[in-house]
Amino acid sequence: MVLEQFITLALSDFTRAGMFTPSTRQKVRFEWDRGTDYASITAVSDFTGYVPFVVLSYYHNGRPVEQGVTLRWHDLYNGGGFYYFVCPVSGLSCEKLYFSDEHGQFIGRVATGGRYLNTLRTAERLAIQRRPYLWKIRRDHGPAVTV
Repeated sequence: MVLEQFITLALSDFTRAGMFTPSTRQKVRFEWDRGTDYASITAVSDFTGYVPFVVLSYYHNGRPVEQGVTLRWHDLYNGGGFYYFVCPVSGLSCEKLYFSDEHGQFIGRVATGGRYLNTLRTAERLAIQRRPYLWKIRRDHGPAVTV
């Protein structure tokens, strides 16, 4: 499967929603739309403990799923730093998590085994481009709220 076809959660989405505030718990709902397909997820970030994490709540095949994803801090050489997701399958640091039907959870790019659209052969790329495949994220419930 092509990586652009996966539902993705990016660190930048969480940052724009204001979810990386120290010593707080915050909740936000993300929604995706692709033609007639629809997906939504509720994310709760917890920065009150020693190890920050995010809990993702969603439905997969009609059953509720709660997935915890650890966040890892990376220092920058010139000061400051930022968080990465820790892939639950590979343990690698990731800026994006992709929803994998095979695993039934959000995982990192390396663990998906997917390729980017622009790396496919021309015939494969054109076949995928002819049908709608890109998800559009919309934040339905405004800014993050403290839980």
